[in-house]
Amino acid sequence: MSDKPGRTIKKNKSQEPSFAIYIGKLHKQVHENDSNDLTLSSGTVGALDAMAEYTIDLLARNSKFAMGYAGGKTLSTRVLAGAAGLMLSGRLRDEAPEYAEAAVVKLRASLDAKEQKKRAKRAGA
Repeated sequence: MSDKPGRTIKKNKSQEPSFAIYIGKLHKQVHENDSNDLTLSSGTVGALDAMAEYTIDLLARNSKFAMGYAGGKTLSTRVLAGAAGLMLSGRLRDEAPEYAEAAVVKLRASLDAKEQKKRAKRAGA
């Protein structure tokens, strides 16, 4: 394709979604105080990315199964918790709901704080 004679426009390759950037950011957060400069190889990041994709795909399939079993058409937190329970085992299955609830509470608090800042900004303007 070209819009001018002699010039070609390259199409961008469609990139598959990846968690690689987030894996690197999380690794930096976890190891920010380490004196050694710890790095991850590209192979390791690729393997972690594949594991994350597999886990999310499995969670989606289990959620679809749980929604069909419950007879609902909406993905609720209860259905999602049940789907996570299908793929986890042992102690992890027992503790996962607590961590998930804590994450939801933290997210809601963060969203509420942002909303309050917006309201204060509008009221002051």
